[in-house]
Amino acid sequence: MTTGPLLGLLRKSLPLIKDEKTRKIAAKFRKDMNSLIEYRNHIMHGMWGWFITDGNPENAKPSCLYMKDPKRELFPDRITTTANRAAEQSHKIYKVVKALYDLPSPDPSDPYPRYFFTKNEQVRTPEGLTLEPL
Repeated sequence: MTTGPLLGLLRKSLPLIKDEKTRKIAAKFRKDMNSLIEYRNHIMHGMWGWFITDGNPENAKPSCLYMKDPKRELFPDRITTTANRAAEQSHKIYKVVKALYDLPSPDPSDPYPRYFFTKNEQVRTPEGLTLEPL
């Protein structure tokens, strides 16, 4: 199942989450993920080329054109920012799953923890990203 239908299932399941804090995190996750889906579609289904505004090829910069939104170019410098947003979403959904299933904290001696972005409750984040503690 792709992300869109999964987010639809999450929306329908929100009232079933008893803990209000967990429900709010899940609702925010669902809302924030919607914008990331369009961004992902732009990168994956768009056409990469050169963006030239003044007709001078010397001033060209790489860009991605997505025909569903042809007036919005996507430049590579946004990729890092959006990758950090995706990492933040992984952190949020981990918190929701951990709360719903009462998962134990990761074993500090395990070299391959089952929970991504965590080890000893310390979050491994991309450079420049700060996440709240689990």
